[in-house]
Amino acid sequence: MAIAFDNATDSGAQNGSPFTFSHTTGNGSNRLLLLFIHNTTGTNDNPSSVTYDGVAMTQLGTTNGNGWTESIWYLANPNSGAKTVSVTSTNSNFSYCTAISFTGCSGVVDNYTTNIQIGSNNSCTMNVSSATGNVVVDGIIIHSGSHTLSVTGGQTIELGGLAQPANPARSVSFLAGAATTTMSWSWDGTAQTSNQIGCEIVAAPNVVFTKNIIALQAVNRAATY
Repeated sequence: MAIAFDNATDSGAQNGSPFTFSHTTGNGSNRLLLLFIHNTTGTNDNPSSVTYDGVAMTQLGTTNGNGWTESIWYLANPNSGAKTVSVTSTNSNFSYCTAISFTGCSGVVDNYTTNIQIGSNNSCTMNVSSATGNVVVDGIIIHSGSHTLSVTGGQTIELGGLAQPANPARSVSFLAGAATTTMSWSWDGTAQTSNQIGCEIVAAPNVVFTKNIIALQAVNRAATY
């Protein structure tokens, strides 16, 4: 089954814990919800709890760098409709999140990858291990100033309703998987540090094809007798 984009939502600037925002998930089959969280803090402020419509999401990975805490969370088969994302953290610093949902997914999320750029730049690139038929998704945040983001690696950019230029500039993107999938970004204005995190989402098996094989085998057995 092919993975397809469903919807994306930017949370806007959030200050406090817990904080909430709404994301609408469609009613397609084999749904998957990803949440990219960027917390502005000088210490580890990894969220302690993340839910969607009251259902706990699973953390794939977390990274600290450049005074930020980054994390990816996911939920297989989230409820359809406009539902509430709730994020609980230790501190009450500003946070920025992007929720993105897909259909055609197995529910397996793998290969958490990070690219924390300490030096100031106007671009960043990260390679994520994947496979043909799967999809790589990444999130990025630029740490200071107003910028317009562009993808330079062939990805599809999803701003989730965020208008560009933004301060801080942030977004997610996705790209069809390969053995090594390159996710590249650039931004205008003054060079800045950036944090980039990503992962691979695995496609659901082609169940219809499997059923056809089983049905054909049954017909062959009946013909034999």
